Parts: sequence; C-alpha cells; structure tokens
Amino acid sequence: MVATAESTLDKIQEHLRPLEKALEEVNDSLVQLEKKLDEVRAYLTKTELEALDLARRIREEKHEINELRHQIKKHDHLLREIDPKTAPREYQRILEERDEMAVKLEERLRELERLREQYDELIERENALLGEEVELEQEYDQLKARYDKLLKQISRLARTLEQRVRDIRAKYY
Repeated sequence: MVATAESTLDKIQEHLRPLEKALEEVNDSLVQLEKKLDEVRAYLTKTELEALDLARRIREEKHEINELRHQIKKHDHLLREIDPKTAPREYQRILEERDEMAVKLEERLRELERLREQYDELIERENALLGEEVELEQEYDQLKARYDKLLKQISRLARTLEQRVRDIRAKYY
C-alpha cells in the first residue's frame, strides 16, 4: 500500500512540474509585457507632450501671422492715403516696411505649414502607439487569465496532494 501511495504522489508531482514550468514561463512573459507596456506608455506620454508643445507653437505662429496681416493692412491703408508725389520718402518707407512684412508673412506661413505637418505626424504616431498599447493590454489580459488558470490548476493539485498525504498518514501512521 505504501508503494501505491508513493506512486500516486509521484503522479501528482509529475502533473505539477509542467504546470509550474508553464507558470514560470507565463510569469516571465507577463514581466516582459509589462516592461514593453511601460516603454510604449512612456513614449506615448513623450509624444503627447511634443504634440501639446507643437499645438502651442502653432497657436503662437497663427497669432504672429494675424499680427503681420493686421500690420500689412494698416500699411496698405496708409499707402492709399499718402500721395507718393508729395511725400515720396514716407511713401517709400511705408512701402518697404509693408514689403518686408509680406516677406515675413510668407516665411511664417511656411513655418506654420511645417509645424502642422509635424503635428499631423505626431498625431499619427500617437494613434499608432495607442493601438499598440491596446494590443499589448489585450495580450497582457490573455496571459494574466492563463496565469490565473495555471495557478488554480496548481492549487487544485496541491490540495489533492495534501489530502493524499493526510490520507496516507491517517492510514499508515
């Protein structure tokens, strides 16, 4: 009878070993996945901060563009009111200032377009990172469910093993 009891215990332990190994592997995978999730989230946060900074710069650029447009309109109004024959120097100075502002306006518009393109790229990157985060979280949830299932199986076998040991002790000791 002792041999039969030992055989039963050995069989239970044989079932436990692969479960314990699988549990270790799943746990290692969970740790790796957590690290990857942390990296993705950190990069996502960095990207979001960059996008916020770019949005601020775009607003500032728009404000400067509006200011330049307003100044150009003022200069255009002055040019209409000044007679170039009676005040040629004043007319020329205002004309040159307006032309300089028009050049600055074009530069600002190009810069605004460049910033918008950068912003769009950041938003695309952010969306990709959000998608990756969702996929990783789903994978994590699946692994966690597998981990929990393995723990339950090990717990059930451990309880069975404990019960068998108690039965053997009660019977033979």
